[in-house]
Amino acid sequence: TTEYEFTIKNYGAAYDGVYYFRLYDTVAGQAVTTDTGKTYPSLTANETTLTFTIGGLSSGVTTAGTTTTFTTTGTTVPFGEIATTTQALGAQRLTVTTNANYGYTVYVSESQQLQSTIYTTTIGKVSGTNSTPAAFAISGGATGAYGYQTSDSSLGTGTVDRFSAANKFAELDTTLREVAYNSDPVTSEATDIVYKLQVADLQEAGNYSTTITYVATPVF
Repeated sequence: TTEYEFTIKNYGAAYDGVYYFRLYDTVAGQAVTTDTGKTYPSLTANETTLTFTIGGLSSGVTTAGTTTTFTTTGTTVPFGEIATTTQALGAQRLTVTTNANYGYTVYVSESQQLQSTIYTTTIGKVSGTNSTPAAFAISGGATGAYGYQTSDSSLGTGTVDRFSAANKFAELDTTLREVAYNSDPVTSEATDIVYKLQVADLQEAGNYSTTITYVATPVF
């Protein structure tokens, strides 16, 4: 009976991957079976980690082909008091660090359309969608519009560079939509999400709000 000791070195093993080992009898040409009640040894590579932070950006910052007009925080996008025909822009910075083998994806959604806190009045949405962003404009008959664009010019699904051109905005909705992506592990990779809003003369005055949700996931 002989006891062997092996040292295992990680060299490109998949994170969270489970690897099994067994002795192989080269004379018999088959794996050595285990004793009754025993199992083959195994190990798990390092666990996948992902750090995701949301930060605000100051007024006057140029990003994604636009320049912000007001300051945001990591938890608020305060458009403030908007004069009619004035376009207001604010942005948040999403920062990701992950060791996942195939990178990460970040998604965004909203709880509801921008709605008055007193009445059921809402502010309209831009005509562009996440799959087909379009130039920012108030649609015919609407009294206002809002939407977003991302500084990530290479997404993981659909037309990957669909937001690469300036002034390409998409509507927010209750479905999670892709806004940031990388197919490799990253360290402190930042993506800016720009929100733009404009109201016309017939938009009913009041306070309007919604809740924005970001979801960041590692890709295995």
